[in-house]
Amino acid sequence: MPRRAAVQAIHDETTQEVVPTEAGEESGTGVKSARRTIDLLETFAENPAWTSLADLHVRTGFPRSSLHGLLRTLRDAGWIETDTGGTRFRLGVRALICGTAYLDRDPAMPHATEALERVREQTGFTAHYARLSGGQVVYLETRESRHSMHLVSRVGRTLPAYATSLGKALLAELTESELTGLLPQSLAPLTENTITSRDKLRDELAVVRERGYSFEHEEGTTGVACVAAVVPYRIPATDALSCSMPADQATESETRRIGELLAEVTDDLSQRLRRAGIR
Repeated sequence: MPRRAAVQAIHDETTQEVVPTEAGEESGTGVKSARRTIDLLETFAENPAWTSLADLHVRTGFPRSSLHGLLRTLRDAGWIETDTGGTRFRLGVRALICGTAYLDRDPAMPHATEALERVREQTGFTAHYARLSGGQVVYLETRESRHSMHLVSRVGRTLPAYATSLGKALLAELTESELTGLLPQSLAPLTENTITSRDKLRDELAVVRERGYSFEHEEGTTGVACVAAVVPYRIPATDALSCSMPADQATESETRRIGELLAEVTDDLSQRLRRAGIR
């Protein structure tokens, strides 16, 4: 049996197990209260502003009585905080501590940081390292261009995979059925250049597979172009490295030069990760 098929068979078998829960809370997606807690935290993560109980009720659909209890528990544990009036809420410091712990414990990150430094030094542009999570890419590390005026870290932020060069490099690794299951029904535009046609995106991914790196021009952010390549230490690849630059500097020759550099750097990074036993 091919390696990916064997891994998938094991995954399918283990995910069919049902873990007993208390008080009849078990459902098809796990313990109801735990699932609601996770959904609530993810709602906060998607919304940068202070959020009221009424807004949370609309966003989640949870009963107000359940929301009261969840919010009180999360506040007492430091996962959320309230404004001075006690009527609006946002993520608390515990969320940052746990998010940072994820990066601190990821054995790939020290090696990825060295690769980012290499790309920045050889291009003069900003380099990013990201991981595919569902239909989004999550930024795990960034090395800003020395000339950048960008002062807000992108680490921990997410963007739709279809609208980024990082994401397209990773989507190109997937089978047709995997891609179909991952993409949203509607590809909402981030800019006027974002690909919103599933067929056009598939054509673009075919080009990425043949070329060995991806490219996007102002599809995710106006004024920015980006080149990316996967780090093939896993099958399919979960991580990718990119180089972003001002859109007006993304000439054909410069894009090709950076794409070839990224292919070289990611291949070297993949070999180092595998030698270190990191999978």
